[in-house]
Amino acid sequence: MIMEVRNFNLQWLSGVGAAFWGSFAPTQDMLLGVFIFIGIDFIVGCIASYKRAKRRKTRWFFESAKAWNTIYKLAFSLIAVSLSHYLDTKIFDFVDLKLPNMVAGFVCGTEFWSFLENAGDISEHPVFKAIRKITKRKINRVIDCEEGEILNENDYGNKGYQG
Repeated sequence: MIMEVRNFNLQWLSGVGAAFWGSFAPTQDMLLGVFIFIGIDFIVGCIASYKRAKRRKTRWFFESAKAWNTIYKLAFSLIAVSLSHYLDTKIFDFVDLKLPNMVAGFVCGTEFWSFLENAGDISEHPVFKAIRKITKRKINRVIDCEEGEILNENDYGNKGYQG
């Protein structure tokens, strides 16, 4: 009798788990992509932070608070993609907005840009340095500041993992 109850509970739990996972089926690729982009940026960001500290001849340290920020970013990004799928299919079903694609694309694009900047810090290749200059120029132009006023090389200092 006890064995039958355990089997029933296990079957019921497995069914609920499969139904829950299946509800994410339309967005599983996007959720996986967001997870991969954020994970790779985290790893490359840690390496870039170490390289920056080594170049400045300062002690490198891993800050768990920065890692927790990445975990929060990952959780909120996954939730945002999931909620945008709900909005797209249940609320705005009369229009083909592709909201989950836009949200996942924005998150992955931002992480990819961060990856390129970190790759520049690691490799010091001219292509990546050019990307950093372009980024700095565009940000300063958008917020109407003089060149170098907002972002300068000291902003890329050793403050633990920068992400």
